[in-house]
Amino acid sequence: MDLIELHQDYGKITVRDIVKHAGINRSTFYLHFKDKDDLLAEMKNEVILELSKSLYHPTYDFGLALQQFNDHAEPISTLVRLSHHVQRHARFYSVMLDNGDFSRGVFDAIRTVLLKMCNSKLNADYTAGGILGVISHWVRNGLKESPDEMSLWLTRAVLSPVGLSFRGPEAPTT
Repeated sequence: MDLIELHQDYGKITVRDIVKHAGINRSTFYLHFKDKDDLLAEMKNEVILELSKSLYHPTYDFGLALQQFNDHAEPISTLVRLSHHVQRHARFYSVMLDNGDFSRGVFDAIRTVLLKMCNSKLNADYTAGGILGVISHWVRNGLKESPDEMSLWLTRAVLSPVGLSFRGPEAPTT
């Protein structure tokens, strides 16, 4: 039995199913988690934490990203890491993107990175929402494009004329 296949009816998954699938004893499960909801929350938190770590880039600069793209058609490195992260966890994303807490966590991780390069919460929200929408589309359509193709596509979208407002002081700061 594949627990991912049961995602359609989470209520039917039991701790017995989980421990059987994992090959552990129930007592071992209960040493670490109080129930299946606790396990799921931990899994969501781990994936979002890994995403946040993969997106971290202390010296990210919009101007440098734009120059690298214009000169060498290089995608933004954080978007490359984002795409590879999603591919590694594609099955989890395909199940969890409909979960509001998980989607909000992914959105917040992306937004945090965007706020480091722009002076507008509105632009960061808009762009993070768009990136999350593209991720959702990509996952739901079977990841037909490679992570590198997706990161290049996302880079073009972020650096498009709409993205140029990230640099300007005239962008609203709300």
